[in-house]
This record gives sequence, structure tokens and C-alpha cells, in this order.
Amino acid sequence: MKHLVVLLAGVILASCGVSRSSAIDYNDTIIEEQTKVIGSIDDLLSTFSENDPAKMDAQLESTIKDVAAAQEMAKGVESFDGSTAFRDAFVSLLDVLMSGLKTEYPQLIENLKIPNEEYTEEDEEEYNKIATISDEKFEVAQDNFLAAQKTFAEKYGFILVE
Repeated sequence: MKHLVVLLAGVILASCGVSRSSAIDYNDTIIEEQTKVIGSIDDLLSTFSENDPAKMDAQLESTIKDVAAAQEMAKGVESFDGSTAFRDAFVSLLDVLMSGLKTEYPQLIENLKIPNEEYTEEDEEEYNKIATISDEKFEVAQDNFLAAQKTFAEKYGFILVE
């Protein structure tokens, strides 16, 4: 009889909690969207070396649309097991990216449009200053997102792999 009670208690506990599999699916949904956004940003950055203003402008607009779509998707993600911490960290990361795309990135692109023969040391210093500001904002948001993801994975018992 004792075994039946323990077994029954185990079944009840298992049915009340969330599964590791559903936690992994939740994580993967967010990471899939993050991967798309990072790919779009990589596409934008690759235009910087091509020295084609039209391509830079077009890809900036495309990347803004991609991040806006990701923001909409992320805001629609339900809480998981009563918590929105992981989702909220992703939304914050996307908000920082969007801010950079609308502030620092247009400045960087305008700087890159300066013809080589007119480009000065001051222009390069300005570019580096703006890029550093953007990178620092992203790094803080990315670190917060990764910490939230790690906490989520630890709570639900799965291992993150890169």
C-alpha cells in the first residue's frame, strides 16, 4: 500500500509541473527568433564593407523590419510556468537592438558614405565612438538575456549548447 501512495504522489506531482521538453521548446522558440535577427544584423554589417550607400540603406530598413517583427512575436509569447522573465529579457534585447538601428546605425552609415578622399581622422574617430556606444549597449542587453536564458535552463533542467 505504501508503494501505491508514493507512486500516486509521483504521478500527481509529474502531472502538475511543466515538462523539460516544453521548457526546451519555449527556449527554442525564442532562440529561433533571435537567430533570425542576428542574421539580419550580420547582413547589415556586411554591407558596411561594400561601400554601397544604397545597399546599406536598404539593408538597414530590412533589418528594422525584421527586428520589429521579432518584437511583435516576442511580445506575443505567453509566460512559461507563470513567469515572463526569459521572454522579457528577449524583448529588452530587441528593444536595445531597435534603438541602435534607429539611432547609432544611421549615423554609422552616414559616416561611411563620406567619400574616401574627404574622410578625415575626425570622421574615423566619430565612427569608432558611435560604434563603441552601440556595442556597449548591445553587450549589456545580450549579457542580461543570456543570464535569463541560463536561469531558465537551470530551473527546468536542460543544458544550453552553442
